[in-house]
Order: sequence, then C-alpha cells, then structure tokens
Amino acid sequence: MRRNKRDGYWFAGKAPEALQEGEFDRVGGSQTISVDVRVIATTNRDLEEEVKSGRFRQDLFFRLSIIPIELPPLRNRKEDIPLLVRLFIDKYSKGPSVKLRQLSPEAMDVLINYEWPGNIRELENYIQRLCLLSDNAKILPDDLIGLKGISWAGV
Repeated sequence: MRRNKRDGYWFAGKAPEALQEGEFDRVGGSQTISVDVRVIATTNRDLEEEVKSGRFRQDLFFRLSIIPIELPPLRNRKEDIPLLVRLFIDKYSKGPSVKLRQLSPEAMDVLINYEWPGNIRELENYIQRLCLLSDNAKILPDDLIGLKGISWAGV
C-alpha cells in the first residue's frame, strides 16, 4: 500500500489483507498499520462473470461484496423518470434567464418512453440543455429535439 499526501491510501497488493483484517504491514516497514475502511465500489460489469473469466480477483470480490446493490438502467425504471426530470428542472432553472419550469404530460410521456442509453447522466444533461435553450416555461413534445435521432444542428 502507498500512502498519499492526505493520509489516505492507494490500495495495491495489500488491499485484500487490509479489508479483511483491518490492518496490514507496509512493504519494507516494521510496524503493523491499523485501518478503518469502508469501500463503496461501483461498476457497470457483472463482477461474478468477471471472476469466472479470471478478469477480477475472486478474493477481492468476496471481500467487497458485503452488501451488493444492483441498480437497473433507467430504461428499466421508467417510474423514476418524472421524479428525476422534476429534480433536474429544479436544479437547472434557477437562473434569471431560464424560463423552463415544467413539461407537458405529453412531453413527459416522450421522455418516459425514450430508452436513455446514457442513463441518468444523459437525462440530466438533456434537461439542462432544455433549461438553457428553451424560450418557453412549459415544454411540449415538439420542443423535444435531440432525441430519437433528431439532430441538434440548426438550434
């Protein structure tokens, strides 16, 4: 393990030991160092499959997978889209020059039925773009450019 300037640690070969035992011996050191570590690790890969194929260490997988949380892609959580849209409109409509305040039910249906291959990040960026470019307080379906292959060119 290597120590960084802020008294944190970069985990290397000693990571499994530190996670399991709460302590490790520094390479070349003579003292055991105690650590209190909580790890939140994210990935877009199936780690069980990565372990089976030998691309991820099995011992590290078992040490990290104490409370696995699977978060499905946004396209499988359509009911979350209206809540996220409201959150992002509230976040990005604070400026004095931003007029957008809401979407029509029909416009919301378009967003709900879109696949969102970029997940929440794509939705957030899209709503931010609408807030910046819209001259209307309420978005209608015809205002939703840039989705389903519609180009932003000419905006």
